[in-house]
Amino acid sequence: MDLRRRALAKLFLSAIAFTGLSPLFAVAQTRSDESVKSGQTVSEDQLEKSIKASFGGGFSVLSHSKTDGVTFAKIENFGNEYTVSSKNMLDWEIIESTLNK
Repeated sequence: MDLRRRALAKLFLSAIAFTGLSPLFAVAQTRSDESVKSGQTVSEDQLEKSIKASFGGGFSVLSHSKTDGVTFAKIENFGNEYTVSSKNMLDWEIIESTLNK
């Protein structure tokens, strides 16, 4: 019976991982979306975590501002500076880069 239970648990966990439906992730995502939609200011730690989650751990935040619900940030990585923007703090877009200069 233990073998069947373990096999069922592995199958269940594999299905969760495959579909990306983690209950803890869903709760955290909902709270994050609610705080952004409610217009609450985002702390520097939250901003930095969001940027590092999108671009990677090697980036550092130089400055940031929020205008008309859009967050802008200047970030740096190995001497290259980027200006990025996001409406929802999840999807970041590179607006300007010093790589082209």
